[in-house]
Amino acid sequence: MSNTLSFISKTSFKAALSNEAVNVHLGKFLENANSWGTTSPDENVREKSLRKVERKKENINKQGYLNNVDLFIDRASLSEREGAIVIKAPANLTTELEGVYDEPQLDEMEAVGTLLKHSNKWKIVTSLEEVEIIRRDIEIAKIKSGSLKIGSFNNADEYSDYLKESDAKNGSMTTRGHGIY
Repeated sequence: MSNTLSFISKTSFKAALSNEAVNVHLGKFLENANSWGTTSPDENVREKSLRKVERKKENINKQGYLNNVDLFIDRASLSEREGAIVIKAPANLTTELEGVYDEPQLDEMEAVGTLLKHSNKWKIVTSLEEVEIIRRDIEIAKIKSGSLKIGSFNNADEYSDYLKESDAKNGSMTTRGHGIY
């Protein structure tokens, strides 16, 4: 399993959350922590990686923007924001993490919603059911076009029937969390 280190950048953009404009910061790739293993022929790889992380933490600290980070997405660039999971910045962001996090830490953070573009404006959708409806529409359209097969389903009508049966069995819509792509 890959374990990458990322950092919360100063780069941010506005999005609507419950009809309020909020800043959402961008999480960016920093370093591949798998290179930290001792089996590397270059014993300096781990030390170089650690120095890179420490320099990034120092730089983030100098810029002083972390205290203003409430929400972020873990995406490499602004062009990749559609469908991203919006994450609430943890309380230990400025202290223990110092703006840098890894995949297991990211998995522990609270998802607030899914970032979607609506009428040329960014919106954070917090309803899991609304996200699931959008996800299903996208999946069914891709199955119909032949660009997606989900498990044994390569027929959109069969997949749609399966989802309806699953929802009926559970007594409500079966959701799969935030994030679409």
